[in-house]
Amino acid sequence: MTVVIFMIKLNLLGELKVVFNDEDVTTVLSKRSLGILVYLSCSRERLFYREYLADLFWANSKKDSALSNLRYTLWQIRKELKRAGIKEEVLVNHGKNALKFNGSILESDYASFMHHYKSGNWSGAAEQYRGDFLENFYISDASDFSDWVFNERERMQRLYFELQLTLAERHAKSGSLTAATDCLKNLIQIDPLNELVHYKLINYFYLSGNKATAINAYRNLKQLLREELNISPSVEIEKLYEEMLKESIGLSPSIPLTVSQKISENNKYLRIFSGIHPKDLSYFARRLAKYNNTPEQLILDLCDSPGIRIPYEGLFEILDCLTKNGNFNSSCWQNEFEPIVRSIRDEPVKDELFFFNQFITLIKGELTSRHVLRIWNFHFLDSITIDFLSYLFRTETEKEIIITGIYDESWCNESMEYFIKSHNSDRLVEIIEDSSFPSAL
Repeated sequence: MTVVIFMIKLNLLGELKVVFNDEDVTTVLSKRSLGILVYLSCSRERLFYREYLADLFWANSKKDSALSNLRYTLWQIRKELKRAGIKEEVLVNHGKNALKFNGSILESDYASFMHHYKSGNWSGAAEQYRGDFLENFYISDASDFSDWVFNERERMQRLYFELQLTLAERHAKSGSLTAATDCLKNLIQIDPLNELVHYKLINYFYLSGNKATAINAYRNLKQLLREELNISPSVEIEKLYEEMLKESIGLSPSIPLTVSQKISENNKYLRIFSGIHPKDLSYFARRLAKYNNTPEQLILDLCDSPGIRIPYEGLFEILDCLTKNGNFNSSCWQNEFEPIVRSIRDEPVKDELFFFNQFITLIKGELTSRHVLRIWNFHFLDSITIDFLSYLFRTETEKEIIITGIYDESWCNESMEYFIKSHNSDRLVEIIEDSSFPSAL
């Protein structure tokens, strides 16, 4: 059996890299030399006429000048190949007017991707795709070559999307939902606005039992579509969200809250604006809006839109505020805090106490001295997040923690009511039931 030793290696998927005999020559060769190598290597069986190549790379030059530039560029390539110790003829002449690429000593991720794809080994093909075709590589005054790069990049993306979607479905059918979501996450990196991919990702998160991550994925998509396109998620995604809510929520309406005391202690404080009339609730909302981020104070907004929440949703709202607006020590972020955020977002909750402590670590690591949790619709807050707030009050002593929210008495959140009652004896709670109450924010 003959062992082929690859002397030329081309990485074309992602950042371009050209290696001759283990020597990186990407920065040694000119851009046109690199472009010619790439173009010829992608069609190793094809015979190329010199006039065609000259016109492709020097379209703005006269014919004789373009052919002269091509001869010089080919000489430069052969010179570098010889210097690297490659004796085999790589750019093989076919008469005076044509040449062909000798692919027998070439290793290319592009070629490997296409081989695996055509043979049905889509997992192998996916492993080769480490980025877009010729990522960030352009030749400014070679428009026809740039068009070819663009079209090839689009084609490779379509093939990659096709195989990753298929792999995700195969993994899901076999019960490997984590592998399925990994496939879809790769696609979102390429096309973050693709709602089909988001729908499948949210659904697979939910089917795997990771409901908190599913709802967080929905919320992130909704915000992204609003910011980028000023639209809402598709009808199918909204229906999926509603189905998740129906299966996960247990709130009952029309049971009034009866607690009415003004109590506070140390650096922990809970203030509830409670009412039933729309004008009172609107007044309370204006008072909440007076809170602002400052160098000493970080605002964490929860339940900023109406609608019952599924378990853990409020915690992910806290996480979003911490990562978007929080102030973390940059030297500690990558090694200490970023892995925690990644673990919270991607891994199912197995140990609730451990899960809560991950949030406590982030809150302690955030450099602002006061955290204000502003809960716009306290009556919709999920019970898991309410349990966390109680845990936060008991364990976090280094920062000033203020929880302030609006409670619509036409609803009842039994977990919240129990939370307030349980902390009355700790002198932590203030209930404001009248819009004329003189207390200032």
